[in-house]
Amino acid sequence: MNRNRTVSVDSVTGFFPNEPRVRGLTILNPYQGVLQEPVQVKKLPFVIGRDVGVGLRLADEAVSRRHAQIVVLGEEFVIEDLGSKHGTFLNGIPVLSCMLRSGDERQIGGSVFHFDLLRISDKRDEA
Repeated sequence: MNRNRTVSVDSVTGFFPNEPRVRGLTILNPYQGVLQEPVQVKKLPFVIGRDVGVGLRLADEAVSRRHAQIVVLGEEFVIEDLGSKHGTFLNGIPVLSCMLRSGDERQIGGSVFHFDLLRISDKRDEA
């Protein structure tokens, strides 16, 4: 998939169109920083930063205006640092670009939270 293309969750099915395995991406269990509630990604690319109009706005001076983004490459979610001053960390390691896995811990500025990837196969039994 071209990562510069915008992809949104289908409002009826709840799935990313043309992404056969991916139902959604949820940021779960924020336990440090300004994020208080879980956030579900519904549009890609999903930009995180301090700027107005980004997918997740973090009011933290250690966060750049456009700090990082989440994109889909093939069937995988990837986090990419957008040249931020303080960096993006995945499981405590600074990264420029890295695939995301369920349970990964991500830190941007003073905010730390986990990812939970929901796959179509996780929800088929419920239908």
